Amino acid sequence: MPDSAHRCSVSADPRPVPWAVNATRPSIPAVARPAPGFVHTVLIRRATTPTVTARHPDEIYEIEYFLVHAPAGTAITAMITAAGLR
Repeated sequence: MPDSAHRCSVSADPRPVPWAVNATRPSIPAVARPAPGFVHTVLIRRATTPTVTARHPDEIYEIEYFLVHAPAGTAITAMITAAGLR
């Protein structure tokens, strides 16, 4: 799977959210190799609206990361939809 960027809506909110997708082989000891027939893919989602917090009074765009363990050949949109449910 090539690295790519997608805009996808995964909730009742119809506005698409920016996602970055990257097939990966984590070298983190706590992350085992994928099971036979499965792959690891990293999804990165950036918020479309800024958040203001006490720590970041000048607004930040929150970023979420997901390490997906899915059967090889799983559509990127299916991975994004599953991640969006979290």
